[in-house]
Amino acid sequence: MKHPILFRLCSLLLASFCLIGLFSASAPQAEASIADELAAGKNKLAQLEKEQKALADKYAALQKTIKDTTSKSKNALKVKEALDQTVATLESQIENAENLLAGYATQILAVEQKISALNTDIDEQYELFKQRVAIAYENGEASYLEILFGSESLSDLLVKYDLIRDIAAYDRQIIDQYRQTKTSAEELRGELTQMKASQENTLADLEDQKADVIKQRKKQESYIKELESDLEAAIEAEAQSDAEMERIQKEIAKQIAENTRLEQSQYVGGEFLWPCPGRRRITCVFGPRIHPVTKKKSNHTGVDIGADTGDDVVASNDGTVITAGWNYAYGNYVVIDHGGGVSTLYAHASKLKVKKGQKVKRGQVIMLVGSTGYSTGPHLHYEIILKDGVIDPLTKFDSSQYYIDD
Repeated sequence: MKHPILFRLCSLLLASFCLIGLFSASAPQAEASIADELAAGKNKLAQLEKEQKALADKYAALQKTIKDTTSKSKNALKVKEALDQTVATLESQIENAENLLAGYATQILAVEQKISALNTDIDEQYELFKQRVAIAYENGEASYLEILFGSESLSDLLVKYDLIRDIAAYDRQIIDQYRQTKTSAEELRGELTQMKASQENTLADLEDQKADVIKQRKKQESYIKELESDLEAAIEAEAQSDAEMERIQKEIAKQIAENTRLEQSQYVGGEFLWPCPGRRRITCVFGPRIHPVTKKKSNHTGVDIGADTGDDVVASNDGTVITAGWNYAYGNYVVIDHGGGVSTLYAHASKLKVKKGQKVKRGQVIMLVGSTGYSTGPHLHYEIILKDGVIDPLTKFDSSQYYIDD
């Protein structure tokens, strides 16, 4: 070969053109791949947010069901208590009626015994009267005329007449007294019998009332059990819904982070700025906890910074607002993309100062502290989200910038 150096130069130039062509061809392909991933990520995020809204609506409906069912249960228990009181009152009235009936029965028995005794007295007195007449007849003095005509004188006649009349009157008086007493006793027995019959009707009516109230009470008890079952099912469904919302919230946060990474693969750089100037108290740290509103176990995805309503909240770093709106749990909240798959979230605002798509600077006021969404008082909920998920925000700040409230 006459020109080896020239040949090598030509070979190098040819290889260079080939590499340039290769990189030129692969760059559009890489950009297209990222664009496709981003479009798919946005579609997935939209679907997740749609699912989140449906779950939020379901959760709100379950909470209403729980509230309504609890109210119905309380009212049903009040009705049952009233029925219990009615049964107790009727039982007391029935006991009184039974006591009265027993009293009437005793009185009637006593009157009947008295009537029986009077009948015996009347019979005995009548027997005496008959015996007296029989004796007089056997002695030949069977009539008043014989007695009277046997008188020795007018004076003797008058004396005998008065004596006969007095004996007869006495017999009639005794028999009439017995009969009058018997009549009174029979009248009393009739009155007592009538009162007893009336009281028996009253007792029967009370028994019917008691049976009806007991039937109502059993029906109310069945209704209460049904409400308790419904309430238990609603609470269980609420817990499942709450867990599902927590899961989808994590997926949304993860997808937001992934979309952010695709949109801006380079982090803006620099250290994070404390998001709530002048407020250093941490009221709830990152990690497992009992949720202050739902009272259930949950994973706290950020930290809560105690503050007053209206306090400024600032952006921890430069970035783009990718979310500025409302969420059932976060209330008014903002998410800022800082590039490189890093974003920050600020929640529970009383008022937002930025809009979605807006560019913000480190330290710029983005919202005011509030207590919207799932919150028990004014504070800032603050999260740092990486492409792999959330991290403990306090790891990005010096311990002198905060203190944890015990």
